[in-house]
Amino acid sequence: MKVQTKKGFPILKDLTGELRAGSMTAILGRSGCGKTTLMNVLTSNNRDLEASGNIYVNRVPVGSAISNFSAYVRQEDLFVGELTILEHLNFRARIQFADMDQAERDRRIQKSLKDFELKEVEHTQIGIPDLKKTLSGGERKRLSLASEILSDPKILFCDEPTTGLDSTMALKVIEVLLNLSKNGMTIVCSIHQPSSKIISLFSHLILMSKGMIQK
Repeated sequence: MKVQTKKGFPILKDLTGELRAGSMTAILGRSGCGKTTLMNVLTSNNRDLEASGNIYVNRVPVGSAISNFSAYVRQEDLFVGELTILEHLNFRARIQFADMDQAERDRRIQKSLKDFELKEVEHTQIGIPDLKKTLSGGERKRLSLASEILSDPKILFCDEPTTGLDSTMALKVIEVLLNLSKNGMTIVCSIHQPSSKIISLFSHLILMSKGMIQK
Protein backbone atom coordinates (compact mmCIF):
# COMPACT_ATOMS: atom_id res chain seq x y z
CA MET A 1 0.00 0.00 0.00
CA LYS A 2 1.13 3.52 -0.83
CA VAL A 3 -0.43 6.83 0.28
CA GLN A 4 0.35 10.33 -0.93
CA THR A 5 -1.15 13.81 -0.84
CA LYS A 6 -3.10 15.18 -3.80
CA LYS A 7 0.11 16.94 -4.85
CA GLY A 8 2.08 13.71 -4.87
CA PHE A 9 3.97 14.00 -1.55
CA PRO A 10 4.49 10.45 -0.19
CA ILE A 11 3.18 9.73 3.33
CA LEU A 12 3.04 5.93 3.55
CA LYS A 13 5.49 3.88 1.49
CA ASP A 14 5.17 0.24 0.41
CA LEU A 15 3.29 -1.02 3.46
CA THR A 16 2.24 -4.64 3.70
CA GLY A 17 1.13 -6.76 6.62
CA GLU A 18 -1.30 -9.29 8.06
CA LEU A 19 -3.59 -9.23 11.09
CA ARG A 20 -4.72 -12.56 12.48
CA ALA A 21 -8.30 -13.10 13.66
CA GLY A 22 -8.65 -12.56 17.40
CA SER A 23 -5.28 -10.81 17.66
CA MET A 24 -4.62 -7.48 19.36
CA THR A 25 -2.01 -5.47 17.47
CA ALA A 26 -0.27 -2.26 18.53
CA ILE A 27 1.07 0.18 15.91
CA LEU A 28 3.99 2.01 17.51
CA GLY A 29 5.95 5.05 16.38
CA ARG A 30 6.73 8.65 17.17
CA SER A 31 4.31 11.46 16.31
CA GLY A 32 4.13 12.07 12.57
CA CYS A 33 5.31 8.59 11.57
CA GLY A 34 2.00 7.77 9.84
CA LYS A 35 0.08 5.77 12.46
CA THR A 36 -3.18 7.73 12.20
CA THR A 37 -2.89 7.96 8.40
CA LEU A 38 -2.59 4.18 8.22
CA MET A 39 -5.67 3.78 10.43
CA ASN A 40 -7.62 6.24 8.26
CA VAL A 41 -6.68 4.42 5.07
CA LEU A 42 -7.53 0.99 6.47
CA THR A 43 -10.98 2.30 7.47
CA SER A 44 -11.54 4.25 4.20
CA ASN A 45 -11.35 7.66 5.90
CA ASN A 46 -8.62 9.03 3.61
CA ARG A 47 -10.66 11.70 1.80
CA ASP A 48 -7.77 14.15 1.36
CA LEU A 49 -5.24 11.53 0.32
CA GLU A 50 -4.59 9.26 -2.64
CA ALA A 51 -4.10 5.61 -1.69
CA SER A 52 -3.10 2.68 -3.87
CA GLY A 53 -3.11 -0.93 -2.80
CA ASN A 54 -5.53 -3.61 -1.64
CA ILE A 55 -7.17 -4.53 1.65
CA TYR A 56 -8.13 -8.19 2.07
CA VAL A 57 -10.26 -9.91 4.69
CA ASN A 58 -10.07 -13.71 4.65
CA ARG A 59 -8.20 -13.35 1.33
CA VAL A 60 -11.11 -11.48 -0.24
CA PRO A 61 -10.53 -7.87 -1.42
CA VAL A 62 -12.93 -5.60 0.48
CA GLY A 63 -11.83 -1.99 -0.07
CA SER A 64 -14.26 0.50 1.49
CA ALA A 65 -16.68 -2.36 2.29
CA ILE A 66 -14.52 -3.05 5.34
CA SER A 67 -16.78 -0.55 7.16
CA ASN A 68 -19.60 -3.12 6.97
CA PHE A 69 -17.95 -5.33 9.58
CA SER A 70 -15.48 -3.04 11.35
CA ALA A 71 -15.63 -0.02 13.67
CA TYR A 72 -13.24 2.91 14.16
CA VAL A 73 -12.71 4.71 17.46
CA ARG A 74 -11.03 8.02 16.76
CA GLN A 75 -8.67 9.77 19.12
CA GLU A 76 -11.06 12.67 19.73
CA ASP A 77 -14.55 11.82 20.98
CA LEU A 78 -17.66 13.88 20.21
CA PHE A 79 -20.66 13.68 22.53
CA VAL A 80 -23.76 15.69 23.42
CA GLY A 81 -22.78 16.70 26.94
CA GLU A 82 -26.33 16.96 28.28
CA LEU A 83 -27.09 13.29 27.59
CA THR A 84 -26.43 10.54 30.09
CA ILE A 85 -24.36 7.53 29.09
CA LEU A 86 -27.49 5.39 28.74
CA GLU A 87 -29.32 8.07 26.72
CA HIS A 88 -26.34 8.40 24.39
CA LEU A 89 -26.15 4.66 23.75
CA ASN A 90 -29.92 4.46 23.24
CA PHE A 91 -29.79 7.30 20.72
CA ARG A 92 -26.81 5.74 18.94
CA ALA A 93 -28.54 2.35 18.77
CA ARG A 94 -31.81 3.81 17.43
CA ILE A 95 -29.95 5.67 14.67
CA GLN A 96 -27.67 2.78 13.76
CA PHE A 97 -30.22 -0.04 14.04
CA ALA A 98 -33.54 1.53 13.07
CA ASP A 99 -34.94 -1.82 11.87
CA MET A 100 -33.88 -3.76 14.94
CA ASP A 101 -36.42 -4.53 17.66
CA GLN A 102 -36.03 -2.71 20.98
CA ALA A 103 -35.25 -5.88 22.93
CA GLU A 104 -32.17 -6.59 20.80
CA ARG A 105 -31.05 -2.96 20.98
CA ASP A 106 -31.37 -3.08 24.77
CA ARG A 107 -29.39 -6.33 24.89
CA ARG A 108 -26.52 -4.76 22.92
CA ILE A 109 -26.57 -1.62 25.07
CA GLN A 110 -26.43 -3.60 28.31
CA LYS A 111 -23.61 -5.74 26.95
CA SER A 112 -21.60 -2.62 26.04
CA LEU A 113 -22.20 -1.12 29.48
CA LYS A 114 -20.98 -4.34 31.08
CA ASP A 115 -17.99 -4.87 28.78
CA PHE A 116 -16.67 -1.37 29.44
CA GLU A 117 -17.63 -1.21 33.12
CA LEU A 118 -20.01 1.73 32.71
CA LYS A 119 -23.09 0.21 34.34
CA GLU A 120 -22.60 2.05 37.64
CA VAL A 121 -22.49 5.45 35.89
CA GLU A 122 -25.05 4.82 33.14
CA HIS A 123 -27.32 7.64 34.42
CA THR A 124 -24.46 10.16 34.69
CA GLN A 125 -24.40 13.07 32.25
CA ILE A 126 -21.49 12.94 29.82
CA GLY A 127 -20.61 16.59 30.31
CA ILE A 128 -18.30 18.88 28.36
CA PRO A 129 -14.52 18.92 28.97
CA ASP A 130 -13.31 22.14 30.65
CA LEU A 131 -16.91 23.45 30.91
CA LYS A 132 -19.11 20.89 32.63
CA LYS A 133 -17.03 17.90 33.60
CA THR A 134 -18.91 14.89 34.91
CA LEU A 135 -17.23 11.83 33.38
CA SER A 136 -13.54 11.16 33.86
CA GLY A 137 -11.22 10.91 30.89
CA GLY A 138 -11.17 7.14 31.26
CA GLU A 139 -14.97 6.93 31.34
CA ARG A 140 -15.26 9.09 28.20
CA LYS A 141 -12.76 6.87 26.39
CA ARG A 142 -14.62 3.74 27.44
CA LEU A 143 -17.88 5.32 26.27
CA SER A 144 -16.30 5.98 22.85
CA LEU A 145 -15.40 2.31 22.65
CA ALA A 146 -18.81 1.16 23.93
CA SER A 147 -20.54 3.26 21.25
CA GLU A 148 -18.67 1.46 18.47
CA ILE A 149 -19.05 -1.99 19.99
CA LEU A 150 -22.85 -1.74 19.64
CA SER A 151 -22.54 -2.92 16.04
CA ASP A 152 -20.64 -6.03 17.20
CA PRO A 153 -17.79 -5.47 14.69
CA LYS A 154 -15.42 -8.24 13.67
CA ILE A 155 -12.53 -5.75 13.50
CA LEU A 156 -12.02 -2.76 15.82
CA PHE A 157 -9.61 0.05 14.94
CA CYS A 158 -8.62 2.40 17.79
CA ASP A 159 -6.57 5.54 17.21
CA GLU A 160 -4.49 6.13 20.35
CA PRO A 161 -7.08 4.90 22.90
CA THR A 162 -4.78 5.69 25.85
CA THR A 163 -3.93 9.30 24.96
CA GLY A 164 -4.81 11.72 27.77
CA LEU A 165 -5.28 8.98 30.36
CA ASP A 166 -3.17 8.30 33.43
CA SER A 167 -1.33 5.00 33.64
CA THR A 168 -4.05 3.26 35.65
CA MET A 169 -6.89 4.27 33.31
CA ALA A 170 -4.80 3.54 30.21
CA LEU A 171 -4.12 0.02 31.45
CA LYS A 172 -7.81 -0.50 32.24
CA VAL A 173 -8.87 0.50 28.72
CA ILE A 174 -6.36 -1.88 27.13
CA GLU A 175 -7.43 -4.70 29.45
CA VAL A 176 -11.04 -4.23 28.28
CA LEU A 177 -9.88 -4.43 24.65
CA LEU A 178 -7.88 -7.55 25.48
CA ASN A 179 -11.04 -9.25 26.76
CA LEU A 180 -12.80 -8.42 23.49
CA SER A 181 -9.94 -9.93 21.47
CA LYS A 182 -10.09 -13.09 23.58
CA ASN A 183 -13.72 -13.42 22.48
CA GLY A 184 -12.65 -13.36 18.82
CA MET A 185 -12.61 -9.68 17.87
CA THR A 186 -9.57 -8.50 15.88
CA ILE A 187 -8.25 -5.27 17.40
CA VAL A 188 -5.74 -2.77 15.99
CA CYS A 189 -4.54 0.19 18.07
CA SER A 190 -2.14 2.99 17.30
CA ILE A 191 -0.24 3.71 20.54
CA HIS A 192 2.10 6.54 21.52
CA GLN A 193 4.66 5.93 24.29
CA PRO A 194 2.94 3.00 26.04
CA SER A 195 4.22 1.53 29.30
CA SER A 196 5.89 -1.87 29.34
CA LYS A 197 2.86 -3.30 31.15
CA ILE A 198 0.51 -2.13 28.37
CA ILE A 199 2.81 -3.38 25.60
CA SER A 200 2.94 -6.82 27.19
CA LEU A 201 -0.83 -7.21 26.68
CA PHE A 202 -0.64 -6.98 22.88
CA SER A 203 -0.17 -10.14 20.84
CA HIS A 204 1.55 -8.37 17.91
CA LEU A 205 3.52 -5.15 17.35
CA ILE A 206 4.01 -3.03 14.22
CA LEU A 207 6.81 -0.46 14.37
CA MET A 208 6.54 2.57 12.07
CA SER A 209 8.99 5.30 11.16
CA LYS A 210 8.77 7.93 8.40
CA GLY A 211 5.77 6.28 6.79
CA MET A 212 7.34 2.83 6.63
CA ILE A 213 7.09 -0.37 8.66
CA GLN A 214 10.37 -1.24 10.35
CA LYS A 215 11.42 -4.88 10.09
